[in-house]
Amino acid sequence: MHEGIKYAHIIDPRDGMPVKHIVSASIIHHNGALADAAATALTVAGPENWHRIAEKMGVRFAMLIDADGTVYLTPEMKARIMFEPGEPERMIVSEFR
Repeated sequence: MHEGIKYAHIIDPRDGMPVKHIVSASIIHHNGALADAAATALTVAGPENWHRIAEKMGVRFAMLIDADGTVYLTPEMKARIMFEPGEPERMIVSEFR
């Protein structure tokens, strides 16, 4: 928090500012270090590019939530999780090419 504004701890290297668009990233992978790195990379990539970065990193189970509450996820992650009390209003499932 600074002057009433909450800033994320993840910095976008393109502009040196904290990311604003993604508020949560969840990755499931057998390699914890890769999952942690992927969560950071996908957060920086944002809603437009996260699925491309996930594919390049070999991450099949990924979910992001943006500041507006839109949920972005891979088909594999969608099949693995259950939303309570029901699915979110805005959900975008991105398949790899």
